[in-house]
Order: sequence, then structure tokens, then C-alpha cells
Amino acid sequence: MPGSIVACTSCSNPIVVREPPPPPPPRRDPPRAAREAPPRDGASTQLWGTAALVIVIVAAAHAGLYLLLTSDARSGMRTLEARHGVTDMRRAKQPDSEAPKPGTPAYAPWRRAVELYDDAHAYSNHRRHVSLLHGGFLASFLVQVAITAWILMRLLGKQKRRAAGRDRDADV
Repeated sequence: MPGSIVACTSCSNPIVVREPPPPPPPRRDPPRAAREAPPRDGASTQLWGTAALVIVIVAAAHAGLYLLLTSDARSGMRTLEARHGVTDMRRAKQPDSEAPKPGTPAYAPWRRAVELYDDAHAYSNHRRHVSLLHGGFLASFLVQVAITAWILMRLLGKQKRRAAGRDRDADV
């Protein structure tokens, strides 16, 4: 009987018999709307939009600066490609160091080979310049996107803590 004192069966000490705890209330499933993800608040959506805008602006700035800094090199490459063709420039070899005498039949082909070799060397330099800037701007863009994502995650975390009332930096 609850509330009565009885002796323990193993040590004979007095024990107060208590009421058994009430059974837990029956579990009810929450309504469907409560089970779904809560709607995003406006500040979170605004942060994502701002981050996307920053990334688009940084991408446009990188693309514009890349095109500006490589315009001469790309123009030079197009000119050389139109003059000789890419395959001829890739196959160009350094001509003999001894030049035939001007006016001889061997001079004209030698001179064309020298011009082709010089143009192939210039084409290679232009390609290297464009490739180097391409890699540099791509790396710079990726670093700036990572920084933007890091800042966004920090702001979202601070917003969650502030909403929960646990932010030590919260304005009081």
C-alpha cells in the first residue's frame, strides 16, 4: 500500500512504499506543419542573398580584370595564328645558326624558318602569360569565395546564437 512503511526483504531496514510514478501521457504526433522545416527568417535569407551578390560581383571583377590584362596577349596570339596556323608554330624548330648569303636561293626559306621560329616563341610567351593570369585569377577568386563563405557561416552562427539568447556579443 502506498505511504506505508515495510521492512526490506534483504536487510530488514524500514522502507517507505511510494506510489508508482504516473504513466507518461500518450505520445501524439505533432501536426504535419510542425514536422516540416520551419520557414526561414528574413535575416537568414538576406544574408544568403548578400553572399550570392558578393560572389557575383567578385566573379565579374575577376573576369573583367583577366580580360583586360590578357587582351594584348590574346590579340597577339590571334594574329600569329592567322599568319602561320597553330600547328606550324607548334612544329617550328630553330633554324641553322649560319645564315645563307642574302640573294641566294637558300636564303628565302631560311628567313621564313627564322620568322616562324620567332613567331612561335612569341606565341608561346603569349600563351604562358594568358595561362599564368588565368590560374592566378582562378585561385584568387576561389580564395575570395572561401572567405565570403566563412564570413557567411560565422554570421549565420551568430544569428542562431542570438536567436537562442546565448550570444556573448549580443547587444544588451
